[in-house]
Amino acid sequence: MYKTLYQSKNEVRLLRIHPVPENQPQENVQGHPELVSCSLEIHSLDDQDLKFDALSYVWGDSIQVLPVFIDGKVFLVTRNLFEALETFRNNNTLPSLLWVDAICINQQDSQERNHQVTLMARLYSQAEKVRIWIGPE
Repeated sequence: MYKTLYQSKNEVRLLRIHPVPENQPQENVQGHPELVSCSLEIHSLDDQDLKFDALSYVWGDSIQVLPVFIDGKVFLVTRNLFEALETFRNNNTLPSLLWVDAICINQQDSQERNHQVTLMARLYSQAEKVRIWIGPE
């Protein structure tokens, strides 16, 4: 799922949350919300025209996970992150691009994770908005 990031280009992954198609209800026939669908894009922080938001949130209980689709594949996220993504999508408050550490950083790759952590201050300072998510209330 993760494509290689080039450290020399200060590359990061950014998430694009897809809206629910107009002809599709937000809930499926069983009354459950449709899964959040997203895609990952690679961008350089050196791009002066780059516009994105960053999400700051509490990761929450790592045992309580829910699925989202990223590039057509199931990806498990904590309930708190799921609720944030779902709320942005359902309330039509979609940022065009969003940086979310748990998704945009390959958490299984320690070398990438360590490098991306060094970019976090820059990510938050370059973001147009830093969205704070405590919970749905």
